[in-house]
Amino acid sequence: MNKVLKLLARTLILTGAASLAACSGNNDSDNSGSTTPVPVPSSTVSGVAAIGAAISNGSVALRCGDGINQTVTSGSDGTWTASVPTDSLPCAVKVSGGTVSGVENSAIFYSIARSNTGVASTSNLTPMTDLALASAVNSAMGSTLDVWYTDATDAQLQQVIDGLAAAVAGLRTALADAGYTLPSESFDPFMDAITAGEETSLYDQLLDAYKQALSNAERSYEAARGDYIAGGDLPAVGPVQPPIIDVPDTTLAVGESGVRFATTGTVLGLAEKANVRTWSGNGDVTVGFTVATLVDARLPGPAINSYVNFRDIPDATGTYDCGYGFGEDKANIEIGFAASNGYNTLGTRGSDGTFTPGFRCSITLTKVGVNDGVTYSGTLEGNFSAQLYKSGQAVNTRDSISVTGHFRLGTE
Repeated sequence: MNKVLKLLARTLILTGAASLAACSGNNDSDNSGSTTPVPVPSSTVSGVAAIGAAISNGSVALRCGDGINQTVTSGSDGTWTASVPTDSLPCAVKVSGGTVSGVENSAIFYSIARSNTGVASTSNLTPMTDLALASAVNSAMGSTLDVWYTDATDAQLQQVIDGLAAAVAGLRTALADAGYTLPSESFDPFMDAITAGEETSLYDQLLDAYKQALSNAERSYEAARGDYIAGGDLPAVGPVQPPIIDVPDTTLAVGESGVRFATTGTVLGLAEKANVRTWSGNGDVTVGFTVATLVDARLPGPAINSYVNFRDIPDATGTYDCGYGFGEDKANIEIGFAASNGYNTLGTRGSDGTFTPGFRCSITLTKVGVNDGVTYSGTLEGNFSAQLYKSGQAVNTRDSISVTGHFRLGTE
């Protein structure tokens, strides 16, 4: 009997212990369900996409470790920012599309984002990052940038990072040997500050110089990059060439009277590039009050308020600067484009007859008629060139146009 009681008591004790253990397990489960998840550390990756001028609205794609992918858009100044898990760095980066100075961008530039502080990384996208990265990728993998961006493993991304310092140093040497001025002795194209399109930005100046060198050498960027990776030199720095503007023939045909002229700049808010205008007709040539001066040689334009008017010009062949005519009134040109007061020189001349600094105008007379002091007969012919301004606006390049042309007025 005692054995039975002892066995029963032991059974009850074990059962109670099991029940307590079960209750304890349920409580632990409830507590674990209310625990706040630990946030994943992230890093900010940012930079500037530029080819000298900013790449605006470009598609900036990041391909990071652990299969993380992200795409952002560059701003009007080329800046862009993204946030990625810190543990996913480094990231391969490329920019494509968008516009450069209002023109569609067809270039693709590559870069790589490193973690330099643990919370932020700078990754510019420029021809300089592209050149340095192409060298590092070629050395590490024997691959091109497009293949590397698509196929590189996490280990290969890190392998390129490991060789990046040598690639940057090699680029600095190649740039110096080709005559470029570096922003600094320790120039790092991936991380150095750049303000796209800003003349005082040393990085921007370097990009502009490289772009000009490619133009001088008549080489595409892709071809020059291929030469560099193959061990060739970078295009050497050369003199800055002015932009090429096609100058159309403004000469009048034999027997034709009138004015033919080309305008370059902004006319009535619309940009022009050597657009030609032709106004036909004999026009009028009037003798001035001062000996050897023609007070008015005028051809009305085809629309209201449009005209070409040469005022107070010498009655002799030769080249003359406007503002240095004969008599009290100075030489002047007026040209109107169907707009009230037109684009002309009137707004640049003071009450004393002198012109605002920056005004440019010249007339070349190649043929003159007969002036008897009262009337004029025959043909007045020549060429003209002027910087004209919209009446009532400040004298500045933004509100001016360049005009070159040929005229033949009179009876022959």
